[in-house]
Amino acid sequence: LEHLYVIEKVMTSEIKKILKKSERNKPFKHKPLDSTLDRSSKYKAPENMKPSKEFTSILQAKERLDSSTQSLIELLEVYGPEELKVNSGKHPAFGTISVEQWVEFIGLHEKRHLAQIKEMVEKRIVND
Repeated sequence: LEHLYVIEKVMTSEIKKILKKSERNKPFKHKPLDSTLDRSSKYKAPENMKPSKEFTSILQAKERLDSSTQSLIELLEVYGPEELKVNSGKHPAFGTISVEQWVEFIGLHEKRHLAQIKEMVEKRIVND
């Protein structure tokens, strides 16, 4: 949960910077982000996106994740859908993508880890 919180917090900060600049970059290609869900491919998170193990409980981690999600929602409510499509920035894994795709990545990244968590729970149930 802390990793998801850190990713969402950093991504929200980057999205905010991109939207504040309001630099409409040259036309860019919509990139397929589905590879995010492919857990056979491992990715190493950049240092600033790794968990620091600062949380003392699952409840604290969940509260922080809820808070970062709310911050993202509040930011996106300020801008119209068109602004999310025409503004872009360099993503650490996919290169230059639209803000719309940055937001899509956050959801896919969480979905990837949800599958990982479910797999871990299933293995534990089978082994217990």
